[in-house]
Amino acid sequence: MYIIEKGVLPDSSILFYTPSQLAKSLFFYPISMGYFLCDHNYHVTRKEHQSYLLLYVIKGSGTVISGNQTYTLDEGCLLFLDCYKQHTYFTSSWEIAWLHFDGNISAQYYNLIIERFGSIINANTPTSISRLLLDFIDYFSTQSSINEALVSCQINQLLCELFTLSSHLSTNELHTLSPVDHAIEYMKVHFKEPITLEDLAYQVTLSPYYFTRLFKKETGRTPYDYLITLRINQSKYLLKSTSMLVKEIAFEVGFNSESNFMSSFKKVTGYTPTAFRTLPL
Repeated sequence: MYIIEKGVLPDSSILFYTPSQLAKSLFFYPISMGYFLCDHNYHVTRKEHQSYLLLYVIKGSGTVISGNQTYTLDEGCLLFLDCYKQHTYFTSSWEIAWLHFDGNISAQYYNLIIERFGSIINANTPTSISRLLLDFIDYFSTQSSINEALVSCQINQLLCELFTLSSHLSTNELHTLSPVDHAIEYMKVHFKEPITLEDLAYQVTLSPYYFTRLFKKETGRTPYDYLITLRINQSKYLLKSTSMLVKEIAFEVGFNSESNFMSSFKKVTGYTPTAFRTLPL
């Protein structure tokens, strides 16, 4: 979709979405999103735009003004902005991916993240954030039917990833966050991805053997069991709130096969996924 807005160049795209009343009352939901290539003519000023904005600078740089604060965004920066307040942004040249969203506990997430990190996060390794944001935009551009519960999960994952970026935890937080808590936070964000014991041990700079002993001592479970439980809990939500096929859910929550998912689900819950879906709420 080509953009005619001043300063937005060809090959840019923008998508709009109107959420259902259910989404507005229960879920995170998108309002608009896009990928922009902009030149020096791009300049936006709004008294308000009822949403929160995640804006990732892929290339170039720009300036954002919110209230009495002025921010400079360089390549690799992520902006989290309260667009209920008056704001302005402009650039000489940049390439950005962005998402306006609202709903659920967006305000609480915003306030918590801003208190800890401020409005701009200049991630040393922003790959996960940019990938999630671009994948989200791609999902909307390619799907003819939107699953609002799944979309809410994707926005929540973005916010969790933003919140738990270890490279932006304060020095004091890094000292107070135990290795086990750190590993759990990592699993909550990356549960959809292949995660090995070695990956988790590396995250907390412990040997796999010692990390496993410590994890089981503090939680009563092995890291693998904890990860499976996270995935099963997410699959329960999708089984009850969406019409996704069991196979689709299996891969969505991080299992490498439908059969592995089904056997793990029954082991944890005592039900098959199909039987669980028919249980009364």
